[in-house]
Amino acid sequence: MGATLVVWALAPRPELGLSKSARLVLVRMCVTAIDGDVAPWYGAGWVLLADALGVDGKRGELAVSRAIRELRDAKLVELETAGVHGRRARYLLHVRPWDLDTAP
Repeated sequence: MGATLVVWALAPRPELGLSKSARLVLVRMCVTAIDGDVAPWYGAGWVLLADALGVDGKRGELAVSRAIRELRDAKLVELETAGVHGRRARYLLHVRPWDLDTAP
């Protein structure tokens, strides 16, 4: 569990202008990630993230897609492996202070 990652994800960053949905998705991704990983990552799929937003089905998939786009634009997550042929996408999480300085 990524309790420390969650603390960093919740750190105020008003300059990023993230929506509440994007912040909630980021926190849910961090809860699932492992604190001790050299490069923390999320790969549990969009359904878990849609559940966190309280939406399901196609609406949930679109809501998660928008939130992920915001997080990618803010350089807080990076797509490491795209989801194809039933495999889930894998995202690197850049929420730790030292990650923010080196995110692509």
